Amino acid sequence: MKRYLELHKLDKKRILTLLQTHRDRISNYGVADIGVFGSYARGEQKAKSDIDILVEFRKNKKTFRNYINLAQYLEEIFGKQVELITTDSLSPYIAPYIKKEVEYVQIAN
Repeated sequence: MKRYLELHKLDKKRILTLLQTHRDRISNYGVADIGVFGSYARGEQKAKSDIDILVEFRKNKKTFRNYINLAQYLEEIFGKQVELITTDSLSPYIAPYIKKEVEYVQIAN
């Protein structure tokens, strides 16, 4: 997978495509909604930028195990460090800015 990503530049479009491609597996972790925000969403990423992902889990599926396993899986498919943020953990001060720029992928329920 890493070699493939070296040949295909990782940008917002590619991240959204990968999330869409892997949506069935992502759904298995209890995900209701998932999207990219931050430098990749704005097109301002650098080589060492991590990927900021906003996730909302389905009711009764927000577990430590699902969170950790999802984070590891996303790092595996992107080949980069992922900063996984849950909608519940957003500060009320920064939530409006994140929610304004986040781009979601449709996840099957």
